[in-house]
Amino acid sequence: MAKFIAGDNSDKLQQMREAVEKGFSQAGLDFNKATDSDLPQICKDTCAEVMRRFDELQDSTSNAAKEVIDDQ
Repeated sequence: MAKFIAGDNSDKLQQMREAVEKGFSQAGLDFNKATDSDLPQICKDTCAEVMRRFDELQDSTSNAAKEVIDDQ
């Protein structure tokens, strides 16, 4: 979904990444407030996987931009 929305726009991709990070952070605060404990491991694993995929998208976007510049 992130690739569809952001396309090759690395700024939009970064904005989406920051929004997801903020969402997970807020969820962690809310969960802690409600339960007096940290998010379950599955939530932490999900966050790590989402960030890994953002890394891949950002790398591929950067590489595509570099190829365009090199071709000119």
